[in-house]
This record gives sequence, C-alpha cells and structure tokens, in this order.
Amino acid sequence: MLIALIAVGWPLVAERDVPRISNPENSLSPVLRAQTWATWRRLQAIIAPCNAAVEVVARATPPPSSPIIPSPPVRQAQEACRAAGLALLSLRAPPAADDATRAAFDAAIERCQSVYLVEGNAHARLARALERAASATSPDRPDFLDAWSGVQEANIDALGCQSAFISVARRAGTPLDGLDPELP
Repeated sequence: MLIALIAVGWPLVAERDVPRISNPENSLSPVLRAQTWATWRRLQAIIAPCNAAVEVVARATPPPSSPIIPSPPVRQAQEACRAAGLALLSLRAPPAADDATRAAFDAAIERCQSVYLVEGNAHARLARALERAASATSPDRPDFLDAWSGVQEANIDALGCQSAFISVARRAGTPLDGLDPELP
C-alpha cells in the first residue's frame, strides 16, 4: 500500500513547485525549439567538467570502510563542480518562451545551480575527510562515511538537474531528438 502511494504521489510532490505549462509539440515555434536546444547544449557544456571529475572520483573511491584514496581527484571534482554551479548563474531560459515556460525553465536552472554547488561542497567535505584519514594513525571512519554519503546524495541530485530541464522542455513541446544527455 505504501509503495503504491509513493509511486502515485511522487510525481505530484516532485512537480508541485514547478509552474504548469502546456504547449504541444506541433505548436512549438521553431525559434523556441532552437533556443531550448541551445540552452540545453550550454547546460551540458557547463556541467560536463564536473560530471567527468565526479566520474573519476567514483571509480577511485573505496567503500566507506576503507578511506584510502588520494584527495587530489576529489579536490578537482570540488573545484569543477563549484565552477559549474557558479557558471550556471549566467544561464537563462530561452528568450522566446512565454512567461509560464520561462518561469519553469528558471526553476529548473536554479535547481541545477544549487545542485552543482552542493556537489562541489560535498566533494570538499570528502577531500577533508580523506586528508585527515591520510595523516591519522587511525582513520575516522564515521567522518569519512558521512562525507562519502554526502557525495553519493549529491551525485543523485545532479541527475535530477538534467531531468528537470528535460521535463520542462518536454512540457513546453520540445521534441526529445535535441535533448540527448550524452551530447554536449
């Protein structure tokens, strides 16, 4: 029963703060479509260095029971993600969007800004925990576990950045063919 309630209610909770828009694909202007795709490509270019650095850290990070990895890759992820969050401050909704669509895009972009700044901060905490573990005779496993968990949560939230943008673009009527997450 609880699973059914979550499955039915989750989309309602996830979208409650996003302004409602309605624009079927066949009524989407070519200008708005092109601007949406251009904004998407810019978003992808901004977050790509962070995502790549996070992937390096994910491949190198041991289980929480063994905090022994070098902190430089984690520091690189910290810097790349903070830079992405700050660079996203200049990203704007497609100018051709109507007010409701613009508000929805702005909400998705603000979510991305926050997510990538948090991603940078989570990696900063992990780097500090690793640096302390490297200089300690006995690593502080709870400290490392907390930092490691923060990075895992931030990684999940980062996926929500792209999906929020795609959701708004789709509700505005943008076809999926220009929103491939793998293309910068």
